Amino acid sequence: MKTPAIDRLLERAGRAMLCAELLGLGLRCVYVGVLVFLLVVIFDAGFGLGCYGLLVVDGVLVWVMGVVAWPMVLRVFRGRLGARGVAVAIESRLEVKDNQLVNALDIGRQTADGASESLRNEVIARGEALAEGLRGVGVIDREARGLAVRRAGVAVVVLVVFYLVLPGVFDAVVPRLLVPLGEYPAFTLLSFDVRVEPGRVYYGEGAAVGVGITGPAWLGGPGGPGRAEIVFLDDGERSVPLAMLRVSGASGGETDGVSAQGEGVEFAFRIDRVEGARRFYIQTTQGRSGVHTLEVDRSPLIEGAWIRYRYPAYTGWADWEGALTAGGIKALVGTEVTLKVESNVRVGGGELVVVPEGPSGGTGRRVVSVVPDAVDAHVGVAGFTMDATGGFELSVVGEDGRAGVETLSGGLRALPDRVPRIDIVRPMREVVVPEGWGVEVEVVAGDDIGVGAVTMHHGLNDRPSVAARLEVTHGDGGKTVGYGGHGFDLSAMGAGAGDVVRYYAGVVDNHPGEAQRAETAVHEIRVVTMRRYLDLARQRYRAEDYVQEAGVYQRRLDGLEGQRGEMLEQLEALKTRLDGGGPMSDELRGEMAALELALNEYGERALELKRDLIERSGRVELYGFEGEYKRGLKRIGSGLGRQAGRGGELADAVGALSREDTAGRRAEMDRRAEKFGGLEEPYGEGVMAETGEVLADAGGGDGEGLADELSRMGMVGPAVPEAGGGGAEFEGDGRISRGRGVGDDRGAGSIGMAGGGEQAELLDADTAGAMGYSDAMGLGVPVEYREQVGAYFKRIAEESR
Repeated sequence: MKTPAIDRLLERAGRAMLCAELLGLGLRCVYVGVLVFLLVVIFDAGFGLGCYGLLVVDGVLVWVMGVVAWPMVLRVFRGRLGARGVAVAIESRLEVKDNQLVNALDIGRQTADGASESLRNEVIARGEALAEGLRGVGVIDREARGLAVRRAGVAVVVLVVFYLVLPGVFDAVVPRLLVPLGEYPAFTLLSFDVRVEPGRVYYGEGAAVGVGITGPAWLGGPGGPGRAEIVFLDDGERSVPLAMLRVSGASGGETDGVSAQGEGVEFAFRIDRVEGARRFYIQTTQGRSGVHTLEVDRSPLIEGAWIRYRYPAYTGWADWEGALTAGGIKALVGTEVTLKVESNVRVGGGELVVVPEGPSGGTGRRVVSVVPDAVDAHVGVAGFTMDATGGFELSVVGEDGRAGVETLSGGLRALPDRVPRIDIVRPMREVVVPEGWGVEVEVVAGDDIGVGAVTMHHGLNDRPSVAARLEVTHGDGGKTVGYGGHGFDLSAMGAGAGDVVRYYAGVVDNHPGEAQRAETAVHEIRVVTMRRYLDLARQRYRAEDYVQEAGVYQRRLDGLEGQRGEMLEQLEALKTRLDGGGPMSDELRGEMAALELALNEYGERALELKRDLIERSGRVELYGFEGEYKRGLKRIGSGLGRQAGRGGELADAVGALSREDTAGRRAEMDRRAEKFGGLEEPYGEGVMAETGEVLADAGGGDGEGLADELSRMGMVGPAVPEAGGGGAEFEGDGRISRGRGVGDDRGAGSIGMAGGGEQAELLDADTAGAMGYSDAMGLGVPVEYREQVGAYFKRIAEESR
């Protein structure tokens, strides 16, 4: 028999009972799970479990939660309670008497024939009536459910409070529990501020890892952790911990201003070359940091640049290679230029853009491909031929096609093949020469690449010039400077008094195309009689000049004698200290070394003056009294040579004694000192005084002696014609200087006097600043000027390279 009201009540009550039971089980899982979770968090925070420990804790946590949740799972899978069970639960929970719901349910479902139909209807009707007045949710035990809710709520509140109070603990522990095999650090009270410098790390470049560690001062003692290590996680494997350098940090209890919460320290670790992304963490004895990644940018960088020049074949220069400097690229036109750049990554390509300067730069723009070097793929190579001044810009592309982050740029300077230069360094531009003499001409030619043919062109009076090719010698080990000579034999040329020889020199360079040419100015040789030559010479060098010249020599001699006296006094003082006994002190050795140096300097000065005197004694005589004067200078020079030798011997003896103090060496020094300071005249036997008397007799008094001598030699009187320019004065080195040359009927101020027997020599005041009355042999003027010209051409050649 059907019981619809009872069936509805049982269905609603069954659902309510199932939900209540599941809710209770769920709340139990919540507060049990929270309790166990808090215990696990505290345990891991306190002990810093390893991976295996975390796995065990996770297993325990899962097992506990499984035990708590298992009844709920079973209840879900087993389904609802039976109808009679629900009815019994309703009667028990709602205190229904006489089992009206159970009896009605049982009788309504019985089919036995022995039951009274009226009784069955009565029981069912009572049960139906009762079911109509009952609610299914009333079967729920609200007190039990409320207790479960309160427990779960308290557990959640405790969890929230813990998280608010100790957020760092949860942040550290929860990821470790979720991923026990991960590289999450254990909880620590230390704070790690990890930095990587520079902010962008390029492949192949260096990098630095820095970390600032702060924490409570009591953790690890004053100053924080005394040691920190970096651990790299390359390919999932931990590297050996590497010690970091402590760069700063508080000590002695001072906070160092790093952190308000406690002490702070700074550590750093340098990586010389980074070739890939690297994961790492910092560890100390009080904890470690999280895992950080050092990211690497593989964009190409230009780390170095070199330049190679392959010069044109006609220069004969060897290839040159060196580092590219801020000056850019500078080379001779036609030079093959190869530019090499080194990158941090393998080079895949790039461009070298060459732009000439000026309005035509846009049309003359060239683009040259950069290719990897055959030996080293990290090197890019590009080449071009230097043909114009301008600029360049080079960029590279990595092997993976990534463009570089920087470019290399600079200037281009194309050096043209310069026009050669040539100079006649002796004689001067205009010279006066007696009949029958010869004139030697010296030529210096130079070019930035190489000197070619050198020719001499000359003619007598107005006759056509004749060309002669000169034999050229190179004195610089190369071809940039050439020296040539040519001799004019005036007798062979038929040149007599009144004739003029005009000549000039020319040179061509070795350019393979059209050779470049240069020529000197036209020089002149004016031929005069010997009498006229001597007249002009006497105008140049008057008798009074001898007195001034002798005074210069005397002053130089007096200076040497004064220096000799000072050194003798120093030597006597040293001997007195040595005779005092005892070992030689370092101070005394230093004074002896200074004396040795002074003696060597004295010898050099004496030899220099000797050379000047000997050279002066070899000049041509203009006046009768000059012979005795020259012989005296020669004797003085010989005495100077002897005295320089004595000074050198004494210097050697002093030096030997300063190095090793022995009785024999002391005796040797005394012997040398006695010889050096002897009573004899150190520079000759009163020669300077005798020479002064001769000169005074010749040019002193009322001038009659000088006048008589000049008259005997054919001069009109003691006065010097004013046309010849100003008087002469002595320089400090004993040479005679004159502002202008001797004048002639054309008023020229650059005429030289040539003489000296078989060849003519230079007398060039404008070039060298020194004048002689006849020949300039031994003055060194031409040699000095020759060296200056040669150095100039060498400098041009070096600039072209």
